[in-house]
Amino acid sequence: MSHVSHDSGADDLAAAAAHAAAAEESGHDARAPKLRVAAFGSTTLVILFLLNLIDEFDRAVLAVALDDIREDFGLSDAAVGLLPAAVIFITGIIAVPAGTWSD
Repeated sequence: MSHVSHDSGADDLAAAAAHAAAAEESGHDARAPKLRVAAFGSTTLVILFLLNLIDEFDRAVLAVALDDIREDFGLSDAAVGLLPAAVIFITGIIAVPAGTWSD
């Protein structure tokens, strides 16, 4: 039984070179596919940035509002100190099923 090695990186390079040569012969810009990929990459980057912003905002709101929460609910300093730990614990519990579900 023979095993044939398949290098997709070399195939991708060959395809890109062939596309560039064909585009050059026809007078089209060979960089057109790269622009499309760049636009897709920037969209993904913006989405990830916004998700991270929401995540960090959630943590910052808790830190800023901690004194008001303590006063409104009449909590002790120890109870208020456990709030961030509770958030981390709940996030850890939710992260495993959410990650499995998203995969």
